[in-house]
Amino acid sequence: MDDPQTQYLLLFLFFVAIVLFISFVLLVIATLGDWGQLATRFRASDAPKGKYFYCQTAGVGDGSYRGMLTVGVTEEGLYLAVLLPFRLFHPPLLIPWKEITHVHESHFLAWRNCYLGIGYPEWASIVVYNDVVEAIRPHLVEVDLPEG
Repeated sequence: MDDPQTQYLLLFLFFVAIVLFISFVLLVIATLGDWGQLATRFRASDAPKGKYFYCQTAGVGDGSYRGMLTVGVTEEGLYLAVLLPFRLFHPPLLIPWKEITHVHESHFLAWRNCYLGIGYPEWASIVVYNDVVEAIRPHLVEVDLPEG
C-alpha cells in the first residue's frame, strides 16, 4: 500500500466510482421524475430570448432539482435546463404554454409555489417557486391562474 502506483490507482478508481455513482443517480432522477418523458416531446435545441432565473429549485414529476436549474420564461414557453455539471440524461426543455393545462398556486408564509400540469389528460408535472411564479403568470391566462 506504500507503493505510489497503487495509491494513484486506488485514487483513480475512487474517482471513477464517484463519477459512476453520480451518473446513476442522475439517470434515476431523470427516469423517476418526468424529465425523460418531457424530453421526448419538448427537447430544446437552444435557449430562446426571455427572462431567465438561475440556480432555481423546481420539481419535475417526482424529481427535485434544488438550486440546479435555469428556468426561462419566454414567449415560446417555459424553458428548463439543468446546470452543466449535472446535465447528463437531462437535455434542456422548452414546454409551450399551450401544453400547460392545469395550474394550482399555493402559499406558505413567504413562499409561493405553482403546480403546472402538462398535457390533457395530464401526463407530467412541474412545480416552480417564488419569482418564477410571478413571471409565468401573464403566460397562463388561459388556465385561469389566480392573482396572488
